[in-house]
Amino acid sequence: MVWEYFWGGDFVPLEIIDTSSVDQETYINIYANKFHPWFTNVTAHQKRDFIFQEDGASCHTGGYARWWKETHQIRGFEYWPAQSPDLNPIEHVWNALERRIERERSSIKNLEQLKVAL
Repeated sequence: MVWEYFWGGDFVPLEIIDTSSVDQETYINIYANKFHPWFTNVTAHQKRDFIFQEDGASCHTGGYARWWKETHQIRGFEYWPAQSPDLNPIEHVWNALERRIERERSSIKNLEQLKVAL
């Protein structure tokens, strides 16, 4: 699985997660250790509020995930439709990345080569 987050002023390096699915615990672990430190830094330097946007996947909307985000004062939308490219800019990023990998597919033989291509 690949994890990405960005805002209008910056992208961060992709996170490669060695799992095919994400439950709330995995999601919060990634969130707490990768996203939250970055987000805290961005909001401190920008001196403004941000609204966090994610889709309606169960790992994003379950009780534990909601509690964690509320506890850490992460403001977002109550519900955002899954895979809605017109509304969610990250879907355009995934589409471009998928097209690039598809062009290189014949030369990618293992997970390490895929990570390099990403």
